[in-house]
Amino acid sequence: MPRAMSENEIFVLEYLRRQYSERNHFYNLLGIHIEEAYKGRAVQSMVVEAVKHTNLYANLHGGAIMSIGDSCMGVACASLGKRVVTLDTHINFIATVDAPSLITCEAGVLHNGRHTIVMGAKVFDGERRIISSLRSTYYVIGVFEEIIDKII
Repeated sequence: MPRAMSENEIFVLEYLRRQYSERNHFYNLLGIHIEEAYKGRAVQSMVVEAVKHTNLYANLHGGAIMSIGDSCMGVACASLGKRVVTLDTHINFIATVDAPSLITCEAGVLHNGRHTIVMGAKVFDGERRIISSLRSTYYVIGVFEEIIDKII
């Protein structure tokens, strides 16, 4: 059973859902959904569709895996109230996924500095098997004024 969320957690989650759904068109194209986001942690999901997300071999495309991983880690950064851009990413592809399927990504902060943030993430298939592991460094370009007081 999921734990109850505080008012601040709900506010931050809904704010980030609005920001990403209204302003991130690539995110919408892929069909990524924010499940959780608060204080440096995020969980996202995506339904893998054959006509949208698969490669030549009918498996989930590595670019789609990279995209949900980067997006999830970016949302985790945003849940700290920080606006960021990606500096670098390291990814390990571990297993394949066929369509249709549901994948989830879980991301968390490894280092939260003034100028850079390092995040780690894992992408799971529907049976919670790890299909990919990622680590990224993000450069802080500003803050989300609207939520910064909700996460301190």
